Amino acid sequence: MEKKKYREKYSRKVNKKKMPKKIVDLKWVVTITITAFLISMAFSFLSEAVISNVGIVLSIILLFIVIGIGVLFDMIGISVTVADINTFNSMASKRVGGATVAVKFIKNAEKLSSFCNDVIGDICGIISGALSSSIAIILSTKLSLNILAITLLTTGLVAALTIGGKALGKGIAINKSNVILYNYPKTLKIDFFFVIIFTIRSGSVNIKNELNDEEELEVIDIDDDIEEEEEVVEENKDKSKEKEKESKEKNKNKNKDKSTVKKATGKRKLKKGLLFQTIFCAVSIIFIIGCCIFYGTRLVKYYKIYNPKDSNGNAMQLLANKITSGATFVYDGDGIYLTGGTYTYKGEKVDNYIKYGNLVWRILKINSDKSIDIVLDSSINNLKWNSNITDYSKSDIATYLNDEFIKILNKKTLAHTIVCTDKVDDISKIKCNTTDTSNYVRLLNIGEFINSKASGKSFISNGSSVWLSTRGEKQVWAINGTSLSYTDPAKTYDVKPVVTLKNTTKYVGGRGTKKEPYEIEEKSNNVMISDHIKLGSDTWTVYKIEGNKLYLSLSTLYGKGTKTYRFDLKSNKYDPTKASSLAKYLNETYLNTLSYKNKLEDCTWHTGTYESSYKDIYKEKITAKVGISSVTDLKFDSGVKNYYILNGTKDGKVYLYSDYLTESKATLARAIKPSICIKKATIKTGDGSLTKPYTLEG
Repeated sequence: MEKKKYREKYSRKVNKKKMPKKIVDLKWVVTITITAFLISMAFSFLSEAVISNVGIVLSIILLFIVIGIGVLFDMIGISVTVADINTFNSMASKRVGGATVAVKFIKNAEKLSSFCNDVIGDICGIISGALSSSIAIILSTKLSLNILAITLLTTGLVAALTIGGKALGKGIAINKSNVILYNYPKTLKIDFFFVIIFTIRSGSVNIKNELNDEEELEVIDIDDDIEEEEEVVEENKDKSKEKEKESKEKNKNKNKDKSTVKKATGKRKLKKGLLFQTIFCAVSIIFIIGCCIFYGTRLVKYYKIYNPKDSNGNAMQLLANKITSGATFVYDGDGIYLTGGTYTYKGEKVDNYIKYGNLVWRILKINSDKSIDIVLDSSINNLKWNSNITDYSKSDIATYLNDEFIKILNKKTLAHTIVCTDKVDDISKIKCNTTDTSNYVRLLNIGEFINSKASGKSFISNGSSVWLSTRGEKQVWAINGTSLSYTDPAKTYDVKPVVTLKNTTKYVGGRGTKKEPYEIEEKSNNVMISDHIKLGSDTWTVYKIEGNKLYLSLSTLYGKGTKTYRFDLKSNKYDPTKASSLAKYLNETYLNTLSYKNKLEDCTWHTGTYESSYKDIYKEKITAKVGISSVTDLKFDSGVKNYYILNGTKDGKVYLYSDYLTESKATLARAIKPSICIKKATIKTGDGSLTKPYTLEG
């Protein structure tokens, strides 16, 4: 009973005791919240963009530095809450450097503690988490260890070091709070940054006054200082009284006149201050809500991208995950290799086929960010690099790929691809120090071809000569069969495009074999590039889609190559009006043999001379129902060769599509491959293959 009465007695005393009330500074809360939000977002972005690319040694060093920074700022945040203000007041009265700032920090302890413990602590947590993930990925890749086990181990170590370091730091901070508060903030320039934040919070605070304000300090001096102050006061007591009387008399009348003005001014300032606070808080709240909505929608968007679902709502796999999760890695011979987080196909017989844009490609490598580099299985054309030596970015082929070939692809599925721009004259000294990432399509570089070989063979080689994007001082590198050659840029070689699929590319089907390539696009209900169409008894290949017209090329040589025709007896221009010309024969005699001639449309054929650039052919054109392939037209069957091309040379000859784009006299009899165009139509039967071509309605 006595204990109960004792507790009740003192409980009443405690409840009655008036504790000093400190108003919560809402402006500071809003300011530090926005600051923390923006800084955390910025560092999250930087950690994702940069940290994943650093090496293992640098990652470990940075990890320890970040943990150390977090522990140090935690010590400062604890120190400011337990430091003795009287000590720093005494030091400030003697104008000891840094003491005034320390007093200001102690008076705003909750703000500095929030900045050091929460803002800096969160940032360090973000970066240390990203670094631990980077270390886990690198270790699992290089040592071929389980990624889950490594992630758990690194995460546990980071947590242990952080918690243990902060526990040790708190003990030191409590015992050495004055020393820490006096030395570390000044060294780390926290005083300046904190005052900047405080200035923003206050609206119009002078930084110089914040750091050097002596008048607002509660000075508690030692006994000697007090005695000195008293002596000075006694000596000047009489003088001060006289001056006081005089000043009171002088200012009496002035104060009467000014009092009314000051009151009115004070009210206006108060209203303005309250209005500013209201507006600031409203804008801050709207800003925070807007950021939450924006980043919330982004989160949902990227969740859907990285967790794709089909039309039925079932989960879908990403292509990179599909390939790597079930892959058997090799260290010798044909197969897929794992090196530094990159999965690379090497050798001749590898199942790396993939269908994209209705064309068959081969997977070169799966990059560490899960993007995928692919190269076209067959060449798409035969062109000159340039009439003289240039950098790849200025070559005619680079322009052709990114202006013409790109039209048949869906850019939304592509990432910017990397072109190595270093010059190479010695294949033993291949480097890629400078790059160009401005384009979506490129050629193979010399390093990729060499790296694709196993036992001296590569799936890229098909016996033809293929341009590479790598140049030397005087010539350009190319693939010549299974080896490399240093080549004159004015020659015409095969063009094999390379693109980079985004790391969000979905797996639709297929096993990566030649018969069942990986599928990344849903089957279209429309006719696409490289599809085959049956007209009468003839099979045609779609090589261009322009507006509502389909441009078709005969899938085989006319007469299966047994029939040959002269281009023209007097000219190298494709002109249906000229007698005894190939153009007149195709648009009259040949046209009349077609049972479906009424379905053919008048189309445009570019007949300009191909000199130094493919763009030269666009300088001249004709309109006719039947033509033949031009220099720039896509060619989908590299096995069909030795037929006339629509364009001539500057010396009166005509180009012939063969192993190389060769020249022929217009008077010589050659094979032909007619081209036509028809209107788009609905598919009736077939699957678009050569064996089951489409038939169209009507």
